[in-house]
Parts: sequence; structure tokens; C-alpha cells
Amino acid sequence: MSIYIREAHPKDGFSFGSNNGPGGKYNIVDPTTLKDRIDICRQWMADLECLTHTKKTTMHLVDGIGDDASIAFGAWPERLYVIEDGMVSYRGGEGPFGYKIDELAGFLESKLGA
Repeated sequence: MSIYIREAHPKDGFSFGSNNGPGGKYNIVDPTTLKDRIDICRQWMADLECLTHTKKTTMHLVDGIGDDASIAFGAWPERLYVIEDGMVSYRGGEGPFGYKIDELAGFLESKLGA
């Protein structure tokens, strides 16, 4: 599952300009409504599916405009979690420097016996 939270680099905030995706595609204004946030997430999902040539296998949720999920999980700007039976069993460090995919992969391999 993935949760789309507040834009980390909106063009009306701390933006990387044309470096926000191919041709600056994601150089967008920080959404002010839930509908805007959902629309941006849907576009990102469509682009991701096109780039990876895979079927949608991950559930994508959108944090409300009040950022409740982001605040509850301390997710900004990015963070990895594993939740088992409603409990957090893995909590990665704060991104970008604490965002360690290899660490998460090792955790999952140890849990799954892979």
C-alpha cells in the first residue's frame, strides 16, 4: 500500500522546477483540496504503470488535506513502514537520508524466509 501525502516540492514551495519529473511534469502547485490531491495521485499512478509496464498491484491511498496520516506516521517527506495485523513491525528512518530500500528488503526477506 502507498499513501500519497503532501507534495514535498510544489512549485509554490520548495521546488526543483524543471527537475520535478520528466520535463518538469510534476512541478505542480501544492493541492488545496482533496479532489486536487486525488487527481495528482491518479496521474502519478497512471504514469507509473506506463513506465513499469505492470498491472496495478499496489493499493494507493490519499492522505486528507489536513495531513492526518502524514502527521500520525511522521511520514514527511517520505518514510517506509510495514504493518502486520494492524501493528507497525518496521519503521524506516525519515527520508531522504533515512530512506533505505535495502534495509526494508532485508527485513521483508527475514520475515518471509526468502
